[in-house]
Amino acid sequence: TYKSFIAEISPKNRVFKLPVDQPHYQQVQFLHGKFPIYGGSSRRESHMLFFHHTKSIDLYHIPLARIDGGMIMSSQPQVENLVKRFVWAQFDRLNKRLYYVYFESEDENVQEGLIFSAIQFCEASPRVVTMKMVCPFSICAPSSTRLQYDRKPLSKFVSESNVNMQVVSSHDGSFFLCYQHPVNENSRPIQDSATEDGCGENEPQLQSFLEYSVFMLHHGSILRCKVPNVVPENLVDKARLLFTMLNDCVAVILPGHIFHLLDCDAEHPPCHHLFLSGPVSEELPTCDQQLSAFTCFDDKSKLVNREGLQLFEPTLCKLFKLNIKNNYWTDCFFSTHCDTTRLALLHFCILHIQDPDIILQIFSHLACDPANPECVDILKEYLIDSTYFQMKFQVEASVYKLLPFSNNEPFRGYLQTNRKGEQIARISYTPWKTNSIFPQTFKDEKRKELEFWISLRQNVSFTSSVERFSLKRISKLEGRPPANASPTADSGLSSIFQRFRKFPTVESQIQGNPEFSKEYKPEYLELIECDQATILKEERRSMKVLESLTRYLHHYLPSEVPKMRIQKIAMEYITCQKKQSSKLLELFWLGLNYSEDTHPYDRSLNTRGTSRERALLMLFERYYMAVNEIHFPIPTGFHTFFVFMGFRCLEQRLFIQYVSNKVFSLEEEFMYRLLNDIGKDEKYSHLISRLISNFDQPKALQLLKKWESPGVSRILCQRYVSNLLTEDAQFQSDSRDFLTQSQRFDEFQRTVSSLKSSGSERSELETVPFRPLLNVIAALKVTVAQSKKTQIWKGNRQEVRSRTSSKLSFISKNALEHTTREVEDTLGLGAF
Repeated sequence: TYKSFIAEISPKNRVFKLPVDQPHYQQVQFLHGKFPIYGGSSRRESHMLFFHHTKSIDLYHIPLARIDGGMIMSSQPQVENLVKRFVWAQFDRLNKRLYYVYFESEDENVQEGLIFSAIQFCEASPRVVTMKMVCPFSICAPSSTRLQYDRKPLSKFVSESNVNMQVVSSHDGSFFLCYQHPVNENSRPIQDSATEDGCGENEPQLQSFLEYSVFMLHHGSILRCKVPNVVPENLVDKARLLFTMLNDCVAVILPGHIFHLLDCDAEHPPCHHLFLSGPVSEELPTCDQQLSAFTCFDDKSKLVNREGLQLFEPTLCKLFKLNIKNNYWTDCFFSTHCDTTRLALLHFCILHIQDPDIILQIFSHLACDPANPECVDILKEYLIDSTYFQMKFQVEASVYKLLPFSNNEPFRGYLQTNRKGEQIARISYTPWKTNSIFPQTFKDEKRKELEFWISLRQNVSFTSSVERFSLKRISKLEGRPPANASPTADSGLSSIFQRFRKFPTVESQIQGNPEFSKEYKPEYLELIECDQATILKEERRSMKVLESLTRYLHHYLPSEVPKMRIQKIAMEYITCQKKQSSKLLELFWLGLNYSEDTHPYDRSLNTRGTSRERALLMLFERYYMAVNEIHFPIPTGFHTFFVFMGFRCLEQRLFIQYVSNKVFSLEEEFMYRLLNDIGKDEKYSHLISRLISNFDQPKALQLLKKWESPGVSRILCQRYVSNLLTEDAQFQSDSRDFLTQSQRFDEFQRTVSSLKSSGSERSELETVPFRPLLNVIAALKVTVAQSKKTQIWKGNRQEVRSRTSSKLSFISKNALEHTTREVEDTLGLGAF
């Protein structure tokens, strides 16, 4: 039998007993604050909630009066009934919210009549029934015989002992109804009769599991989790899960066995969850037996304050204190065998812990194993998550919820196993209709207590009407123009991007980012240049994301949002992408302990790469794959450094394959560096010729001029002679002939004479004329002289004269190269 009393404590005077003596659990709770006076007969009232399980929830209005410096009850309390026949109730003392589940139908055996409702108490104003819906869980109806209750001192719940349900919420409008399913025949321990080593007696092994569900009202979905093979069979019936908020995540805890973090607040849909299990707690010394602590925790955490991490377990009458160590998350990342757990840990560290030291430790560990097949997914997750986090400080919440937050798809089932292959967690989702939940619209409501419900209502409406922007929707063919595009489409797109990026009105109004047009790159790429074509290609990539995001925001944001504002938001997202892409390359550099004194770019191309440089190349390769899949910009200078590292670390055959498949972009700076470092080495002649053949004709000829190789001069001489003779053939076919045949012969004789006389100033060895060469040069000069007369009409006399003079000079200088030194004909197959 339960009894309730009210006592006057200042001054000590009378004790009043409530006239209720029944075997149903009772609990009283005073409301702290100034509330409307109910009775009207007094100036002061104290307000008290009285819970009488399965019977009613009443609100007592106790009139008060001062006497001798104290406070006494001046008359009989006024009783106001709030709820009848409830099966579960919870009072949030901090926020003054009452949650309860009751039967709307007269038949208590009909589960469809089970209703979940909430009341918000407001100071100096009437209370408000804020929500009413069908309870998403089938709570067992109270037994008609003797009810079972636990000893629950200081508990905020009123229910039978077999009901473990709790409301958890956060200030941003996240609402969770957490429920631990009772252990029934379907979840009893399963007997496994498998034999060990195929012989001997059958040794039954008991596998037990707990099950809980989290109703996410703001997402309109129920998350259901089964936890097998974690809790010992003898503790399953007594195990009681604790639910609390931890860094915007729902923490599900069974001290010593279960520690789950569910990332499912209103900011983004549920995607990544952490399932950490095992014996990770121990009792404190006997001098303080009522306090238990996890051994994996410490006081020096940056997570949250200590007050938010104290959990009281009423059935055990114990207080648990969680203090997370700085290295706890990194230890989990290093030791776990599951790729989804690593992604969830990285996601949690970026969005919730926000400790740069932890991120650096994670990438230092990743640098030791760059060949890991999970590496690309980890890089994509980092880029998207970190960009999403940076945008949080640049835009308002309504825009922030539209941006991509993870590379993984939300609302996907999940299965977690241990190293033995045994299941330790199994997640599934069930949609839930959220129509007609809020009886009031809260329109023009200014009461502070109702701000949470206004945010919750907005979140529910937002989730049901908006689909997030996804980088995966952008075409993967961003580097190719459309089939119906004009020849000037690329240049037009680039010019549009330049004007759009440098538009002064847009740039000047970007808040928090005055350096929008600045290029972001790590320090070790500052002095490395890249081609203008590469810069334009990256700008086209950014422009494609910019256009897609602008169209998306224009479609989903309210029509009153100016177009200029939408453009600025999209450009701010591109800026954050650039910053995080550069930051990731910086993490590679720091993770491998590189410094300015050990820069690989300072070494010659004819030296092979070290193991550390090969690790850096592998990270670069995975970075290149990641940014191309999710359309992130690449800092300028990366392509040059990337191909530089590839040349030093890869075999020549493999390097050529990378070039042929467009993984490596051949930059002019790299080619000049290549010709300078190994251009004179004959064993690289075939490789260099193949690389030069990838360029268009003007660039290829320019590189050939820089290449100090004997065979190159022969190729250039042949091309120059062919060009000059081709021009002569065009001249001869012209109907306008400016010279007769006799004039042509006279000019040829004069040219030969001038060539002979010019040799008198040279040494005696060089004055011996080689008549075939003199005749060839003279014939070419005559051809050029006649060709010039046809081109005078085009107004480019000076340009033609300069170009022709350089060609003739090169031919005369290199025509007899074979007579002065031996030249191997290794370039005969070059595709020039």
